[in-house]
Amino acid sequence: MIISTILRSHFTLQQLPVASSPELVELDDETARKIKWETVLEIMQHNVETRKVSREIDTFHNLARLIPRVVNPFVDPLSAFMVGHARTQHDADTSPADYCDSDSEDSDEEISEEELWDKQERSHERAQQHELLHQYDALLNLIPDLSSDVDLLDDGNINTLAAYYDTGKAKYIVMSGWFPDTPISLEKWQCGWKGYHTAALLCPPPLHNLFKKDWQEFCNKVKDLESDITIVADDWPLALFDMDTLYSADQLHGPLSGFLRSKLFKLMFQSTWTGPISTKCDGAHGKSTPGKPPLSHKYRINDASPRMLAYVAVLLCHALTTAKWKMSNLQFNNSDFFDKIVALFEEPQMPWASETLEWWNKEIFGTVSRTLQVDPGRKTIAELAREHHRAVRRAMKAGLE
Repeated sequence: MIISTILRSHFTLQQLPVASSPELVELDDETARKIKWETVLEIMQHNVETRKVSREIDTFHNLARLIPRVVNPFVDPLSAFMVGHARTQHDADTSPADYCDSDSEDSDEEISEEELWDKQERSHERAQQHELLHQYDALLNLIPDLSSDVDLLDDGNINTLAAYYDTGKAKYIVMSGWFPDTPISLEKWQCGWKGYHTAALLCPPPLHNLFKKDWQEFCNKVKDLESDITIVADDWPLALFDMDTLYSADQLHGPLSGFLRSKLFKLMFQSTWTGPISTKCDGAHGKSTPGKPPLSHKYRINDASPRMLAYVAVLLCHALTTAKWKMSNLQFNNSDFFDKIVALFEEPQMPWASETLEWWNKEIFGTVSRTLQVDPGRKTIAELAREHHRAVRRAMKAGLE
């Protein structure tokens, strides 16, 4: 799990400057800790400059900014805490996996439309519970002292635990890196389904031929919520696909061939995680670069996770649209979009998932899975060296005897 690889800050709430305040000295421990949490969250919510008064407050800010990036860009701490607290009260051994969909999709039984609707509703509810439990566990793992003080937080400001998005630089990355020769500088209001370049990238591959016939009519229909063209969260945009792989004769993974491997998506991922300079370097580049350290170096992240990829996918699509950062744009739900990409990696026996992560780790971070093996019957130099070393040791031991 990517969270376990992040450098944990070695401090507790007792080290905060407010802990030694005279007002707290005579209070019982629980009340004092509750006041300290209120102070931390108040500072984080209303006064960004105050974070500079101590390293501890600054670390809380850094972790709060990390959570949307590695957990969920639409993380809902309050709902997650309610679900997590209910789990703690009823069954402490319940895990997010226990809320996975148990309705078989491979059943040959014919069911009515009403039964199908009920089945989909149950599946959606289980998926929501699964996601909220994941968020709950991730928050407890990331935020110092939260696991022991979770019952002390106030519902009114608990959402401050996760509040930051990389949307400010996302549009610049797309426009400067992907459309450097565009005759005009595209403003936000010119993007999305209003401009040919961005609309072409937002269009799902199966609809691209229809888009090319009359792109303006196509876009008008997309914007008309009552038309026969509806783009939803399942309609992954062309911007995320490597076109050569998608339209190759050998589509190893069917409609997922080339998904999450486009040059534009790679550009966005590198700019977000390994820094803008890494986009100009050939090969893997997960190390620190001159200037402000990239996120991967700052948080000691050495491999890609499904949620990191899904987060960047949401950023990229947002940068291509005219919308402000929000849950939905027309009928495209960004939260469902994120969840469905993450769910792809959780599908059992899905070769695409493991191969995609393998590709990203090798391409960006220069890491290769330990499970990779050479051709049957062939030994690597390291294996031959170990065998030679053992043979020499055996010969020396035999000589001494």
